[in-house]
Amino acid sequence: MTSSGPGIEAYKSGKTTFAVGLRPQDALSIPLAEVLDVLKERFGDAVPIALSEVAVDLDRPLAELPPEVRSPRSHESDSGWMRRSNVIGINVRTVGDVGGLVKYVLTLPADFDAVQLLPIWEPGVVKSLYGIAGWNLNYEFFSDELHEYAPNLDTIEKQLRATSNLLHMMGKAVGMDVIPHTDRFSEMALGTPDLFEWMKVQDRRIVDHSDGVVGEAETAILAWLHDRGPAVDGFEVPEDTETLYGLEEDARLEILFGTPGDRFGRIERRVDLIKYLIWFGLQPVPATM
Repeated sequence: MTSSGPGIEAYKSGKTTFAVGLRPQDALSIPLAEVLDVLKERFGDAVPIALSEVAVDLDRPLAELPPEVRSPRSHESDSGWMRRSNVIGINVRTVGDVGGLVKYVLTLPADFDAVQLLPIWEPGVVKSLYGIAGWNLNYEFFSDELHEYAPNLDTIEKQLRATSNLLHMMGKAVGMDVIPHTDRFSEMALGTPDLFEWMKVQDRRIVDHSDGVVGEAETAILAWLHDRGPAVDGFEVPEDTETLYGLEEDARLEILFGTPGDRFGRIERRVDLIKYLIWFGLQPVPATM
């Protein structure tokens, strides 16, 4: 499939709000570079602006985004617009990666003025997007095409910002699912034990499900940390659980598992900690997602 045809030509010229007649499966087969060229013909310099270092700087407040790529709802003073919006949910797995989002949105008329992204976080052991393993973005959604087109977009975080910029440019507000649950052995469950239920198991039998088990889990996690050492050089392992769990969550998770960019290192540390806890019979209580 190529980026030509009457529907795309009409979209380029601004006669239509979407590529009329372009099926989603056909849109996804178009090389991303060609799709971005189509967008450049319609939106001009807004496309390179959306992909620029300034526009994907994650440390800059959203209010300081270039005006060309701000949300079409950025001027709203409250959330009342959400009751009037026509929202479409998109599973990023279905469109392949974040670059696929741009291709798919090319097929959506202006009546769909908001896009809701299904969960985009790292999944846990069962690979469910609703059983997340941590607050890090899912590298499954990294777009090689987008990186090839714009080499500065070398992380999934920058790519998500760039994609959001492009969707804003195309007239769509962007939101995402809020996930109120995690994988059983997620970084959050292991890094903040007191927010979860714990149990003690021996010979496949629950022998203790009292409130005191979480204290045993915290003590065991600290003992593991002293034995294995911090995941990142330069951190000093706290001497007691009160100090460890008094740290900000970001710092605590980094000490336990490593930096967000060290994906495989974090998984290795988490698996090692899980095995350590299970050896002592300590487990978070299983819960449906």
